[in-house]
Amino acid sequence: MGVGWGVVCAALLSIRQNKVVSARALGRTSVAVLAVLALVGAGAALAASHRISDYVNRQYDAFVNLDVSGTGGAGQSRLGSGGGYRYDYWRVAWNVFRDEPAHGVGAGNYDVPYFARRRTGEDIRQPHSIELQTLAELGIPGGLALLGLVGCAIGGLVMRARRGRRSSRERSIAVAAGGTFFLWLAHTSVDWMHLIPGLTAIALASLAVLVSPPRPIGARPEKRLASRLRSLGTGHEERRVSPPRPLGVGPEKRLVRISAIAVALLLTALATVAVLRPTLAQHDRTVARSLLARNPARALAKANDAISTDDQEVRNWYVRSAALARLGLYEPARASLERAVALEPGDWVTWLLLGDTAARRGDLAQARRDYRRALALNPKGGFEAMIADPASVVRRP
Repeated sequence: MGVGWGVVCAALLSIRQNKVVSARALGRTSVAVLAVLALVGAGAALAASHRISDYVNRQYDAFVNLDVSGTGGAGQSRLGSGGGYRYDYWRVAWNVFRDEPAHGVGAGNYDVPYFARRRTGEDIRQPHSIELQTLAELGIPGGLALLGLVGCAIGGLVMRARRGRRSSRERSIAVAAGGTFFLWLAHTSVDWMHLIPGLTAIALASLAVLVSPPRPIGARPEKRLASRLRSLGTGHEERRVSPPRPLGVGPEKRLVRISAIAVALLLTALATVAVLRPTLAQHDRTVARSLLARNPARALAKANDAISTDDQEVRNWYVRSAALARLGLYEPARASLERAVALEPGDWVTWLLLGDTAARRGDLAQARRDYRRALALNPKGGFEAMIADPASVVRRP
């Protein structure tokens, strides 16, 4: 498509430069061609209206009637089928927003109501839609913030497109930056692309380009002034006029630029620290997990390092509990999991681990209570057999 578009643009440029036809005639011809194509497409759609209607109805039924067999429409094309589980993801997200419209359930907490309300066995942590995830987790304030972000992108694209009528550079920016951002937005509206940092960074960089102040179109002020002086003719006394000072060299402008750079550096430093802490903790947690089987004491030390870096991450407490359990320290192991419960009471995984810990210790009554709590938070989890026979956990390989 890129090559085809390049050929079309080159042909149009050649027609304009060689003046094969006037710009007005070329515009009228383009409109006529588009109108013919639209009529042909409308006629074809009308002729196949029954087939199209049947197809749309089938895909809608496949979308809203979930396949709970676990196949999820296996073998079908993702682009050619309306099946799958997104209706369930979106249904839960919308219901969560309706229940908590003012503030949502908190960033990153969509999984708690999802596991409690899901109708399938799908194990996901976000609703595969940036709009619905924002509304469910952040409520109306988050939705307004996202709407403002998209509004800035639309405004920037309109501004660039208008200036593109006089500048090929502005047209290129509008197509490249606008196309990149809105393609990302369209995709992440039905998927989870916004959670991939690299892709989202590209989209945000494109948005920054869209909303950045455009450069003035035309000659520089100094050249326009020189042209004006030459147009006065030789009969007038030649006057020396200093060209206007370029923007940004005055003391006020320098102060503004220095202040902006300082603020940008400060924000960058804060963002780096915010990203660095969980990254370091994740590294220590990964090392601890790899050491659990062969060196639980060393794994415990690395888990403690992860907790000292980030004690708000429940997975760090999971690994610490596992290391303590392997060392035979079941009371501290359970205490670590209880700390995770205090951080996220609605996380069914923690209650499941608590049940496993109690079962391995031989406290089957406590294990049943923990498994029942996990089942209440995740009714589709399939924990009934563990509740009936907690000792089976100990017999598992």
